[in-house]
Amino acid sequence: RRPPRATLFPYTTLFRSGAYVVREQQQDDWEQSAPGVGEYVITLESGETLSDLDFGNYQFATIEGIKFHDLNANGIQDEGEPGLAGVTIEVVVDGEVVGTAVTQDDNLETEEIDETGTYVITALVPGAYVVREQQQDDWEQSAPGGGEYAVTLESGETLSDLDFGNYQFATVEGIKFHDLNANGIQDEGEPGLAGVTIEVVVDGEVVASAVTQDDNPETEEIDETGTYVISGLVPGAYVVREAEQEGWEQSAPAGGEYLVTLSSGETVSELDFGNYQFVTVEGIKDRTFAGKITSL
Repeated sequence: RRPPRATLFPYTTLFRSGAYVVREQQQDDWEQSAPGVGEYVITLESGETLSDLDFGNYQFATIEGIKFHDLNANGIQDEGEPGLAGVTIEVVVDGEVVGTAVTQDDNLETEEIDETGTYVITALVPGAYVVREQQQDDWEQSAPGGGEYAVTLESGETLSDLDFGNYQFATVEGIKFHDLNANGIQDEGEPGLAGVTIEVVVDGEVVASAVTQDDNPETEEIDETGTYVISGLVPGAYVVREAEQEGWEQSAPAGGEYLVTLSSGETVSELDFGNYQFVTVEGIKDRTFAGKITSL
């Protein structure tokens, strides 16, 4: 409730007619919001009471959080997921950046705390802001869900846990080979097989695929025939399998497909597929009677 006028202006009756400046003594850690120029210039007449000479004050607000490597891309900083230093966090009003901070490196003097990836932005006037990170090449954002935070800060408030999660795409690679002896291993001399589709599957749905390559004549020292690379995979669990082909049987992998869990930035290699074709034998059976050969 607004205090009585006598409390606000205990010496009102002591003023003589004339011109005055009315101001407040500045206080540490407080900013003035009213009056606009910081003080009132007034002229009092005999017997006059001048009201509404009000002073508004506020304290700066603060936001803080962490930028972390979201290894499993689930949008949460799980145990063991490290902070990422050197990334700029921005505070924005109407599209204009009004405050920034760079996420920190660890402070070696505080052994019990790892500050890597943390940021603090202070001296924010109470009001509405957007908090976002500067995008980085080769990184994707998993948190927050909409890519940025819309916040409204009050005087003296510290708003925490404005965290940003990021990950890098993962990759799977391998070779599809002609397993001449059907032993499930690519032995020396067993060639790759081009033109076969390798699929990456989640819950029965193909989310990515690649066709095994022909040899690149420009790389004479390497034979790329049968190799494949599938990139751009969000960290998570996948099935990697080959599309079936008529006239071919599979010798590798043993279960017919690979179950893999990919982490941020990971490349899983040697997801190889071995195939063979059935062999046919044919000939003739002979029987000999009394020195004669009779064909059956």
